[in-house]
Amino acid sequence: MRLKVRFETPIGVPVEAELEDGEDLYAVLRERGAAGWTAVRLRYQGIVLPLACERCFDWRLLGAKVVESGGFVEAVTLGGAVYKRRDLAERRDLPRVIKYSRGAREGDPPHLVEGSNQDRYVTLVRFVGEGSCPPEFCREG
Repeated sequence: MRLKVRFETPIGVPVEAELEDGEDLYAVLRERGAAGWTAVRLRYQGIVLPLACERCFDWRLLGAKVVESGGFVEAVTLGGAVYKRRDLAERRDLPRVIKYSRGAREGDPPHLVEGSNQDRYVTLVRFVGEGSCPPEFCREG
């Protein structure tokens, strides 16, 4: 079975890649993602992954670049936007959430924007809940 993946280059050029039989999808995503290509489409409340993925997640899978400080991921960049790390502590009825989001812009599609009138934002990824992280989502090493 052949698999087609649609990417967008850092300058917005759409590219379609066809994977050969036996070719590893995650290896291709990492390779292209390291060059800033992305196959990701933003969605309301972002991509949702188990909290366990936050420490090992390989941002190249999304085409994002990591902004680190002292070995700690502070933010990621994708498509010219900076998504800051926000650690939302567990509350009475809500679990702990670590998310990477940015302030909403005037031109953002309404279906991506969360929050109230003053605090509007767009989320790239939310790490929440129990469960283990699939090994293919983790950085090597």
